[in-house]
Amino acid sequence: MSEPFEPNPAPPTWTAVGPDHDAAPPPIPTWAKVLGVTALALLVVLAGLLGTALGRWSPTPAPSATPSPSPSPSFELTPPVQVGEFVAGDITESAGPAPLNQRIVRASYSDGSDRLLLVLTWPEEDIDTFVTGAGIEDAQELTAGTICGTSLDTDLPACARLSGDTGLLLLAVTEQRPTVVAALLSEFERALVD
Repeated sequence: MSEPFEPNPAPPTWTAVGPDHDAAPPPIPTWAKVLGVTALALLVVLAGLLGTALGRWSPTPAPSATPSPSPSPSFELTPPVQVGEFVAGDITESAGPAPLNQRIVRASYSDGSDRLLLVLTWPEEDIDTFVTGAGIEDAQELTAGTICGTSLDTDLPACARLSGDTGLLLLAVTEQRPTVVAALLSEFERALVD
């Protein structure tokens, strides 16, 4: 049969443990303590050195290319105010088509009766290309470095030359002889370069 039920069982009693019955683990040997502290100190030093090295390191940037100076014409593309008897009138500046993106300066000149148009184009490398692009037909070298012909726009004389890397074109807007236009172009070039 079963045992009778006790409503409040007695709580377990506490008993003191004597010194010969110690449940504490054995102490850590001294050599293990020294080795542990040394390893920890070494890890801290290595972490500090690594952090310093990484903090100072930066990827080597590509050599900073100093921007090359923009090319510029060998003389300023500012039409002279007056050359001989010819006085400047309207002056316009524009850009040519890509890829060259040329700088084009136009200035009209008059001496009261005769009129001229000066066109400065920079950069220009080839006189023949410049003359063809300017619409001059029947072009011939009139003097050293100066090519003259007839302008397709006006059917009047026009002369061109290269001064450094700048094209100079002088178009007669009123009747002129090609030799006169060539001589005037030389005067305009001297006024521009000086």
